Order: sequence, then structure tokens, then C-alpha cells
Amino acid sequence: ASGTLPTPNVLIGATHACDSLPYAMQLVGHDKVWSKVPMFALDGPWVKNDMGMDYYASEIRRLVEFLEKNTGLKLDINRLRETIEESNRQLALWGEYNELRRVIPCPHSSNVLATLFVMHQLAGDFSPKRTEWFKNLVVDAEKYVRAGKNKVCEEKIRVMWGDIEGVWTMELFDWMEQAFGAVVSMDMLGDCNYKPIDTTNLDTMLRGIAERLLFHVPMLGQLQGEFSYYLNRMAQIIRDYKVDCCIIPGHIGHKDAGVMGSLAKEMCRDMGIPCLVLQCDIYDVRVTPVEVLKEKITTFFETMDLESKLSSLIDPNVKY
Repeated sequence: ASGTLPTPNVLIGATHACDSLPYAMQLVGHDKVWSKVPMFALDGPWVKNDMGMDYYASEIRRLVEFLEKNTGLKLDINRLRETIEESNRQLALWGEYNELRRVIPCPHSSNVLATLFVMHQLAGDFSPKRTEWFKNLVVDAEKYVRAGKNKVCEEKIRVMWGDIEGVWTMELFDWMEQAFGAVVSMDMLGDCNYKPIDTTNLDTMLRGIAERLLFHVPMLGQLQGEFSYYLNRMAQIIRDYKVDCCIIPGHIGHKDAGVMGSLAKEMCRDMGIPCLVLQCDIYDVRVTPVEVLKEKITTFFETMDLESKLSSLIDPNVKY
């Protein structure tokens, strides 16, 4: 880290959910310069229940104390409340937008899903200006829903992408839409299942942040803890979005991907939904080049005859 990035004043990490996070913290701890930087790692509970949320809320409170001690700044509760309330408004619009993606045909392209996550969580902007962006997105989607068409292609296949996207998926998703009319109606980054955070006081806000991180933020929400969290959410998306198939990229950075893919494929078989499990790296395209992924997806679509719309075969009696 030292010599390639500016040395931070403090460093915040986590012990979950991806293997890369704790490993990164260990590497930083051995760096000649960065090892001297005050460091705090949020420890995530394994079990998602009231006790787990209480524990994680206490970890976030410890983080606040750590930052106050090492920066000389104090938490502004009113500013925190203002930020959370703006975030709540954005997430409400995000949920409204996702309802529109359930319509057949889906109004927008696959790549919008990752954009939602970036715009809300990675851009760090919970301003009214960003809220206006979400409003405009909903208005644009409503326009295409009323017109009964997808904005970029003629939808023929509805896909669920069962993990986060890679740096190469924009190219892949564009190709899927143009070559097959295959639209990812929902994926792990776009799956907005958030609850509004109660801003009554600091305790309710910290607990709400803990619940959001444990149950709703992508990867933590689906993959932290028991596999039932992932499978239950996946089954619900299959039903809600009337998908014709599922594609699970099998990112090698997720050590659970092998088991996850096997269990998900079994569940999809019970529901009457074709499922393709790949193996790739979401960052390093050399592991599985995009052209190889295209070949595998082409074979999958053609073998399963997916243009004939298999979503009608979903068995509503299969419960997960």
C-alpha cells in the first residue's frame, strides 16, 4: 500500500463478508508505513437475529468512538439524521424502480442495476440532487412501461444474475441484450430490499445501520451467514421477476461460490428454471475471458431453448 496510495489518517475495514477483506487488513498490518496508521475492523456476527444486530450496532458505536478519538472530530447527530433521511428517500425510490423492472418487458437495460448501487452507496452522496436522479430514473422507466417496450432491445429472455457484476459485465450484458434479447431483470447489486432507518435517536439510527448492513446491503445481505438467506432471496426474485433462467458467475473470490452454485442449481431445478453456473473472476478477465463466457452462455441459451419463455414453468408450490 505505501508508495502507491496516500497514507491515510485512519483505516477502517471489516472481518466479513468476502475473504479479501480480512486478508487485506492483515496485509496492511504488515506494511512498513500503513501498519502505523490507527486501524479499526468492524466485526460482523455470523447469525442474523436481534442479538446479532445488537452486537453489530455496538461495533458501529465503537467505530464512532474510534473516529472521534483519532480525528479529533465529534459525531454530528443532526447531520447523521439528515443523511439517513435522504438515504431513506433514495431507497424508497429505488424500491419503486425495482417494481417497474418486474414488468414484462423490463423497461431498462441490465447495466442500470449496478449503476443504482454505485449511485446510492459507492458515490457517497446522499444529497437531494442524488435523490432527484432516482426520481428521474423512475419517471423514465414508467415511460417505457407505458409504451410496453424495453429501452435498448426487444426482450426475449429474462435473466437473474446470481452474484455481483464484474468489471467486464457491461460488455457481456450489452452483448446478451443485442445477441439474444436477454435482459438481466434483477441481480445481487440491484436487489433493493431495504427498510427505512428510524431516526428518532442515536440508538435507533445505529441499530438501523446495523440491520441494513447485515440484511440488505449486497453480499452481506445475501451471503453473510447461512445459505438459506441467499437461496430464499433468489427464489423470491425468480417468482417476482418471472425470470426464464439464472446465471451464477461463480466468482473465485467468493470461496462459497462452488457450494452456492451447486445449491442454487438444485433449487432452480426444483422450480423448473434452467441455471448456468460459471467460473470467473470479477476483476481479472484472464481467469475466464469474456469470449469464453459468451460461448458458454450461447450454448446455454440455445440448449435450453430459452427464447420460448420458460418462466411459465415456475412451480409456485416449491417453497424455499
